Parts: sequence; C-alpha cells; structure tokens
Amino acid sequence: FQLREEKTGRCLERAPKENPTHSHGVVLAPCAGDDAEGAGGVADLQLWHLANRDRQRLGAPCCSGLANWNFLQCLTAHSAGSTVATFECEITGHADSQSF
Repeated sequence: FQLREEKTGRCLERAPKENPTHSHGVVLAPCAGDDAEGAGGVADLQLWHLANRDRQRLGAPCCSGLANWNFLQCLTAHSAGSTVATFECEITGHADSQSF
C-alpha cells in the first residue's frame, strides 16, 4: 500500500541513501499511479507493508512496523515529531523506534 499525507496529497517514498554508512531517508513525492487513465504503475519506493513482530501483544504476532516493499528497510523515528528515515528492519520487534 501507499502512504499518502493528507495535507499535500503526496506519498511517502524511500530515498536511496547517498552515503553507505547512513540510513535511507524518506521524502514526500507525487504519488505514482495517479495519472488520469489510472494506467501508471507504482514504484517500489512508494510501496509499504506491515512488518516486525508486535512485542506488546501476547505471542508477539505481526505487526508493529512498516517496511518498504520487497526491501528490508523499515520506517524509523525516535520520537513523535522527529525526522523519519528507514533502517534495517528489526523483525523481532525489539526496536521501539520502528513501532508505529
């Protein structure tokens, strides 16, 4: 699924990292697939899916986070209002910064 920001109507997109030691960033970009005929495809950079175990629930079932489609990068933020980026998914659910 795509994540669309209500105010601008733009979609969250993973921005490939510029430096190999940094995490991937995220940007709000025009939503792919929004052409008039509906024939446009959606780039993997704008597709997200549920991820990571939810340690707050009994048995730690899926899902406490959001991952970029077909890529082991999950949304990460250290507090409300902080910068959002992506980082390698902590699939066991032990990274509070990846809980959304």
